[in-house]
Amino acid sequence: MPESSIYYYLAKDHDDATERQVLELFQASLLNAPIAVAMVELGIPGLLDDKGLTGEEVAAAAGTDPDATGRLLRAGVAVGLAAVDAGARFTLTELGRRIGAGPGSVADMAGFWLAPTRDALGGLAEHVRSGRRVDPAAPGGMWDYFGSHPADTVKFSRAMGYVTSRLLAAMTAAGYRPPPARRIVDVGGNRGTVLAWFLAAAPEAAGVLFDRPESLAVAPAFLASAGVADRTELVPGNFLVEVPDGDLHVLGHVVHNWDDENVRRAPRAHRAGRIRLHQGGPARGATWTTAALAAA
Repeated sequence: MPESSIYYYLAKDHDDATERQVLELFQASLLNAPIAVAMVELGIPGLLDDKGLTGEEVAAAAGTDPDATGRLLRAGVAVGLAAVDAGARFTLTELGRRIGAGPGSVADMAGFWLAPTRDALGGLAEHVRSGRRVDPAAPGGMWDYFGSHPADTVKFSRAMGYVTSRLLAAMTAAGYRPPPARRIVDVGGNRGTVLAWFLAAAPEAAGVLFDRPESLAVAPAFLASAGVADRTELVPGNFLVEVPDGDLHVLGHVVHNWDDENVRRAPRAHRAGRIRLHQGGPARGATWTTAALAAA
Protein backbone atom coordinates (compact mmCIF):
# COMPACT_ATOMS: atom_id res chain seq x y z
CA MET A 1 0.00 0.00 0.00
CA PRO A 2 1.68 3.30 -1.06
CA GLU A 3 2.44 5.68 1.83
CA SER A 4 0.59 8.47 -0.01
CA SER A 5 -2.67 6.52 0.12
CA ILE A 6 -5.29 7.58 2.66
CA TYR A 7 -5.69 3.93 3.58
CA TYR A 8 -2.01 3.78 4.51
CA TYR A 9 -2.54 6.41 7.20
CA LEU A 10 -5.66 4.65 8.44
CA ALA A 11 -3.79 1.39 8.79
CA LYS A 12 -0.19 2.29 9.63
CA ASP A 13 -0.73 2.76 13.37
CA HIS A 14 -2.51 -0.57 13.77
CA ASP A 15 -0.92 -3.96 14.27
CA ASP A 16 -4.04 -5.73 13.09
CA ALA A 17 -2.95 -7.46 9.86
CA THR A 18 -6.52 -8.44 9.00
CA GLU A 19 -7.70 -4.83 9.24
CA ARG A 20 -4.89 -3.80 6.93
CA GLN A 21 -5.94 -6.45 4.40
CA VAL A 22 -9.53 -5.19 4.48
CA LEU A 23 -8.38 -1.60 3.97
CA GLU A 24 -6.25 -2.69 1.02
CA LEU A 25 -9.31 -4.47 -0.40
CA PHE A 26 -11.32 -1.25 -0.27
CA GLN A 27 -8.48 0.71 -1.82
CA ALA A 28 -8.21 -1.75 -4.70
CA SER A 29 -11.93 -1.55 -5.49
CA LEU A 30 -12.58 2.14 -4.81
CA LEU A 31 -9.38 3.74 -6.08
CA ASN A 32 -6.88 1.59 -7.90
CA ALA A 33 -8.96 0.25 -10.78
CA PRO A 34 -10.77 3.51 -11.73
CA ILE A 35 -7.53 5.49 -11.60
CA ALA A 36 -5.62 2.94 -13.67
CA VAL A 37 -8.43 2.68 -16.22
CA ALA A 38 -8.63 6.47 -16.58
CA MET A 39 -4.89 6.67 -17.17
CA VAL A 40 -5.09 3.94 -19.81
CA GLU A 41 -8.12 5.54 -21.50
CA LEU A 42 -6.32 8.88 -21.77
CA GLY A 43 -3.06 7.36 -23.00
CA ILE A 44 -1.10 8.77 -20.07
CA PRO A 45 1.28 5.80 -19.63
CA GLY A 46 2.45 6.24 -23.22
CA LEU A 47 3.04 9.96 -22.68
CA LEU A 48 5.13 9.32 -19.57
CA ASP A 49 7.12 6.47 -21.07
CA ASP A 50 10.77 7.07 -20.13
CA LYS A 51 10.25 10.77 -19.52
CA GLY A 52 9.10 13.17 -16.83
CA LEU A 53 6.32 15.64 -17.60
CA THR A 54 4.39 18.21 -15.61
CA GLY A 55 0.64 17.91 -15.32
CA GLU A 56 0.25 20.78 -17.78
CA GLU A 57 2.49 19.06 -20.32
CA VAL A 58 0.57 15.81 -19.99
CA ALA A 59 -2.72 17.66 -20.41
CA ALA A 60 -1.48 19.46 -23.52
CA ALA A 61 -0.38 16.18 -25.09
CA ALA A 62 -3.53 14.28 -24.07
CA GLY A 63 -5.98 17.06 -24.88
CA THR A 64 -7.37 17.08 -21.36
CA ASP A 65 -8.11 19.67 -18.68
CA PRO A 66 -4.85 20.70 -16.97
CA ASP A 67 -6.24 20.90 -13.42
CA ALA A 68 -8.12 17.60 -13.65
CA THR A 69 -5.11 15.94 -15.27
CA GLY A 70 -2.88 17.03 -12.42
CA ARG A 71 -5.34 15.61 -9.91
CA LEU A 72 -5.48 12.31 -11.77
CA LEU A 73 -1.68 12.11 -11.88
CA ARG A 74 -1.47 12.73 -8.15
CA ALA A 75 -4.08 10.03 -7.65
CA GLY A 76 -1.81 7.81 -9.73
CA VAL A 77 0.99 8.63 -7.30
CA ALA A 78 -1.29 7.70 -4.39
CA VAL A 79 -1.91 4.21 -5.75
CA GLY A 80 1.65 3.57 -6.85
CA LEU A 81 1.32 4.02 -10.61
CA ALA A 82 3.33 7.24 -10.86
CA ALA A 83 5.93 9.23 -8.99
CA VAL A 84 6.43 13.00 -8.77
CA ASP A 85 9.65 14.91 -8.11
CA ALA A 86 10.29 18.23 -6.44
CA GLY A 87 9.79 19.98 -9.77
CA ALA A 88 6.26 18.55 -10.09
CA ARG A 89 7.31 16.31 -12.97
CA PHE A 90 5.57 12.96 -13.14
CA THR A 91 7.09 9.65 -14.18
CA LEU A 92 5.81 6.10 -14.26
CA THR A 93 6.72 3.60 -11.58
CA GLU A 94 7.44 -0.02 -12.50
CA LEU A 95 3.79 -0.72 -11.68
CA GLY A 96 2.67 2.13 -13.91
CA ARG A 97 4.75 0.86 -16.83
CA ARG A 98 2.68 -2.33 -16.77
CA ILE A 99 -0.37 -0.35 -17.91
CA GLY A 100 1.57 1.08 -20.83
CA ALA A 101 2.27 -0.56 -24.17
CA GLY A 102 5.61 -2.18 -23.39
CA PRO A 103 6.57 -5.77 -22.53
CA GLY A 104 4.47 -7.32 -19.80
CA SER A 105 1.65 -4.83 -20.32
CA VAL A 106 -1.74 -5.63 -18.80
CA ALA A 107 -3.38 -2.47 -20.14
CA ASP A 108 -5.96 -4.46 -22.10
CA MET A 109 -7.54 -5.46 -18.79
CA ALA A 110 -9.03 -1.95 -18.67
CA GLY A 111 -11.54 -3.23 -21.21
CA PHE A 112 -13.42 -4.99 -18.43
CA TRP A 113 -14.08 -1.71 -16.61
CA LEU A 114 -16.92 -0.60 -18.88
CA ALA A 115 -20.47 0.60 -18.17
CA PRO A 116 -22.12 -2.87 -18.05
CA THR A 117 -19.54 -4.16 -15.58
CA ARG A 118 -19.69 -1.06 -13.39
CA ASP A 119 -23.49 -1.16 -13.32
CA ALA A 120 -23.55 -4.87 -12.48
CA LEU A 121 -21.04 -4.51 -9.66
CA GLY A 122 -22.77 -1.43 -8.28
CA GLY A 123 -26.08 -3.32 -8.08
CA LEU A 124 -24.68 -6.53 -6.59
CA ALA A 125 -26.25 -6.09 -3.15
CA GLU A 126 -29.65 -5.35 -4.68
CA HIS A 127 -29.47 -8.43 -6.90
CA VAL A 128 -28.71 -10.56 -3.87
CA ARG A 129 -31.48 -8.90 -1.86
CA SER A 130 -34.15 -9.37 -4.52
CA GLY A 131 -32.98 -12.58 -6.17
CA ARG A 132 -33.71 -10.96 -9.53
CA ARG A 133 -32.23 -13.01 -12.31
CA VAL A 134 -29.54 -11.34 -14.39
CA ASP A 135 -29.63 -12.26 -18.06
CA PRO A 136 -26.71 -10.73 -20.01
CA ALA A 137 -28.53 -11.44 -23.28
CA ALA A 138 -31.75 -9.64 -22.28
CA PRO A 139 -32.69 -6.29 -23.86
CA GLY A 140 -30.63 -3.63 -22.12
CA GLY A 141 -28.16 -6.24 -20.88
CA MET A 142 -24.44 -6.53 -21.44
CA TRP A 143 -24.55 -8.02 -24.93
CA ASP A 144 -27.21 -5.53 -26.03
CA TYR A 145 -24.87 -2.77 -24.85
CA PHE A 146 -21.95 -4.11 -26.85
CA GLY A 147 -24.18 -4.43 -29.91
CA SER A 148 -24.62 -0.65 -29.93
CA HIS A 149 -21.17 0.40 -28.66
CA PRO A 150 -18.61 -0.96 -31.15
CA ALA A 151 -15.67 0.94 -29.65
CA ASP A 152 -16.29 -0.65 -26.26
CA THR A 153 -16.69 -4.02 -27.94
CA VAL A 154 -13.11 -3.71 -29.20
CA LYS A 155 -11.87 -2.88 -25.69
CA PHE A 156 -13.78 -5.78 -24.18
CA SER A 157 -12.47 -8.14 -26.87
CA ARG A 158 -8.90 -7.16 -26.07
CA ALA A 159 -9.49 -7.73 -22.37
CA MET A 160 -11.01 -11.16 -23.01
CA GLY A 161 -8.15 -11.97 -25.37
CA TYR A 162 -5.58 -11.11 -22.70
CA VAL A 163 -7.26 -13.29 -20.05
CA THR A 164 -7.71 -16.16 -22.49
CA SER A 165 -4.09 -15.96 -23.62
CA ARG A 166 -3.02 -16.45 -20.01
CA LEU A 167 -5.28 -19.49 -19.74
CA LEU A 168 -3.83 -20.94 -22.93
CA ALA A 169 -0.28 -20.30 -21.71
CA ALA A 170 -1.09 -22.28 -18.56
CA MET A 171 -2.55 -25.10 -20.66
CA THR A 172 0.56 -25.18 -22.83
CA ALA A 173 2.81 -25.25 -19.78
CA ALA A 174 0.75 -28.11 -18.36
CA GLY A 175 1.30 -30.12 -21.56
CA TYR A 176 -2.34 -30.10 -22.65
CA ARG A 177 -2.96 -31.29 -26.20
CA PRO A 178 -6.33 -30.97 -27.92
CA PRO A 179 -8.02 -34.16 -29.14
CA PRO A 180 -7.92 -34.99 -32.87
CA ALA A 181 -10.53 -33.07 -34.88
CA ARG A 182 -11.22 -32.07 -38.47
CA ARG A 183 -13.65 -29.21 -37.78
CA ILE A 184 -13.20 -27.22 -34.58
CA VAL A 185 -15.99 -24.85 -33.52
CA ASP A 186 -15.04 -22.10 -31.06
CA VAL A 187 -18.33 -21.22 -29.35
CA GLY A 188 -18.53 -17.69 -28.01
CA GLY A 189 -14.99 -17.26 -29.26
CA ASN A 190 -14.91 -13.47 -29.58
CA ARG A 191 -11.84 -12.57 -31.67
CA GLY A 192 -10.70 -16.21 -31.84
CA THR A 193 -7.89 -16.48 -29.29
CA VAL A 194 -8.83 -20.04 -28.30
CA LEU A 195 -9.52 -21.16 -31.86
CA ALA A 196 -6.18 -19.86 -33.11
CA TRP A 197 -4.41 -21.89 -30.41
CA PHE A 198 -6.33 -25.05 -31.31
CA LEU A 199 -5.73 -24.60 -35.03
CA ALA A 200 -2.02 -24.06 -34.46
CA ALA A 201 -1.98 -27.38 -32.60
CA ALA A 202 -4.02 -29.09 -35.34
CA PRO A 203 -2.66 -27.83 -38.70
CA GLU A 204 -4.94 -30.13 -40.72
CA ALA A 205 -8.14 -28.90 -39.05
CA ALA A 206 -10.56 -26.21 -40.19
CA GLY A 207 -12.09 -23.79 -37.72
CA VAL A 208 -15.44 -22.10 -37.16
CA LEU A 209 -15.59 -18.99 -34.99
CA PHE A 210 -19.11 -18.62 -33.61
CA ASP A 211 -20.28 -15.57 -31.66
CA ARG A 212 -22.49 -12.50 -31.76
CA PRO A 213 -21.96 -10.32 -34.86
CA GLU A 214 -20.42 -7.41 -32.93
CA SER A 215 -17.87 -9.73 -31.35
CA LEU A 216 -16.91 -11.26 -34.68
CA ALA A 217 -16.21 -7.81 -36.09
CA VAL A 218 -12.86 -7.73 -34.32
CA ALA A 219 -11.86 -11.27 -35.35
CA PRO A 220 -10.47 -10.96 -38.92
CA ALA A 221 -7.42 -8.90 -38.00
CA PHE A 222 -6.55 -11.14 -35.05
CA LEU A 223 -6.99 -14.36 -37.01
CA ALA A 224 -4.85 -12.97 -39.82
CA SER A 225 -2.10 -12.05 -37.37
CA ALA A 226 -2.28 -15.59 -35.95
CA GLY A 227 -1.94 -17.06 -39.46
CA VAL A 228 -5.22 -19.03 -39.36
CA ALA A 229 -7.64 -16.72 -41.18
CA ASP A 230 -7.61 -18.91 -44.29
CA ARG A 231 -8.79 -21.91 -42.24
CA THR A 232 -11.49 -20.10 -40.27
CA GLU A 233 -15.15 -19.47 -41.07
CA LEU A 234 -16.94 -16.72 -39.15
CA VAL A 235 -20.52 -17.60 -38.20
CA PRO A 236 -22.79 -15.26 -36.17
CA GLY A 237 -25.46 -16.66 -33.87
CA ASN A 238 -26.70 -17.59 -30.39
CA PHE A 239 -25.02 -20.57 -28.74
CA LEU A 240 -28.07 -21.23 -26.55
CA VAL A 241 -30.23 -21.84 -29.63
CA GLU A 242 -28.10 -23.58 -32.22
CA VAL A 243 -24.42 -24.06 -32.90
CA PRO A 244 -22.64 -24.94 -36.18
CA ASP A 245 -21.79 -28.60 -36.72
CA GLY A 246 -18.31 -29.83 -35.91
CA ASP A 247 -16.58 -32.80 -34.38
CA LEU A 248 -15.08 -30.69 -31.57
CA HIS A 249 -16.76 -27.72 -29.89
CA VAL A 250 -14.67 -25.53 -27.59
CA LEU A 251 -15.95 -23.02 -25.04
CA GLY A 252 -13.27 -20.87 -23.43
CA HIS A 253 -14.25 -18.48 -20.62
CA VAL A 254 -17.91 -18.59 -21.68
CA VAL A 255 -20.10 -20.48 -19.22
CA HIS A 256 -19.26 -18.28 -16.20
CA ASN A 257 -21.58 -15.60 -17.63
CA TRP A 258 -24.66 -17.78 -17.37
CA ASP A 259 -26.88 -19.33 -14.73
CA ASP A 260 -27.21 -23.10 -14.31
CA GLU A 261 -30.32 -23.35 -16.48
CA ASN A 262 -28.66 -21.74 -19.49
CA VAL A 263 -25.43 -23.67 -18.97
CA ARG A 264 -27.41 -26.90 -19.13
CA ARG A 265 -29.08 -25.71 -22.33
CA ALA A 266 -25.76 -25.14 -24.09
CA PRO A 267 -24.78 -28.80 -24.65
CA ARG A 268 -28.25 -29.57 -26.03
CA ALA A 269 -27.67 -26.97 -28.76
CA HIS A 270 -24.72 -29.03 -30.00
CA ARG A 271 -26.18 -31.77 -32.13
CA ALA A 272 -23.03 -33.78 -32.65
CA GLY A 273 -19.39 -34.01 -31.70
CA ARG A 274 -17.53 -33.42 -28.46
CA ILE A 275 -17.65 -30.41 -26.18
CA ARG A 276 -14.56 -29.23 -24.36
CA LEU A 277 -14.83 -26.49 -21.78
CA HIS A 278 -11.80 -24.43 -20.78
CA GLN A 279 -12.65 -22.25 -17.82
CA GLY A 280 -10.51 -20.51 -15.24
CA GLY A 281 -11.29 -22.11 -11.90
CA PRO A 282 -12.23 -20.05 -8.82
CA ALA A 283 -10.60 -22.53 -6.43
CA ARG A 284 -7.54 -21.33 -4.55
CA GLY A 285 -4.40 -22.33 -6.40
CA ALA A 286 -6.26 -23.41 -9.56
CA THR A 287 -4.75 -22.06 -12.74
CA TRP A 288 -7.27 -23.59 -15.11
CA THR A 289 -9.78 -26.40 -15.20
CA THR A 290 -10.85 -28.57 -18.09
CA ALA A 291 -13.98 -30.69 -18.38
CA ALA A 292 -14.92 -32.87 -21.36
CA LEU A 293 -18.61 -33.52 -21.88
CA ALA A 294 -20.26 -35.92 -24.29
CA ALA A 295 -22.86 -34.13 -26.36
CA ALA A 296 -26.34 -35.54 -26.34
